[in-house]
Amino acid sequence: MEIEVKVPKHGPELKQATKLLESVEKDLNWHEQVKRELTFTQRKEYILKVSLLLDAIGELSRSRFDVREEIESKYMEYYSNQPALGQTLWLKYYESLHKPYDKIKNKCFNLIEKIDPDNTIEVI
Repeated sequence: MEIEVKVPKHGPELKQATKLLESVEKDLNWHEQVKRELTFTQRKEYILKVSLLLDAIGELSRSRFDVREEIESKYMEYYSNQPALGQTLWLKYYESLHKPYDKIKNKCFNLIEKIDPDNTIEVI
């Protein structure tokens, strides 16, 4: 069974976000290779950049959260004779909608942790 839901496609935005994260990673790796510590200001700027990106990706992924009930009800209706299978399949489909966004969000969190492992920098 193929369930279709209408959600915006954010391919170009996700690609741009990935490039930005790669750029930050490249800068951080360069600092590590030349054994040059980031200044407090540099660390704060990187965290701000990654945090803003994380927020933007979160907003883009909101459309996936909005279709949760629609997907669940369609699967549960179709698999009413096999509710456990319906539950498994709708969750799998729902997770697949989130995967590209989650991948970038996780990368953002990992970069923030790498830049500020002690969580001492606060970005407003």
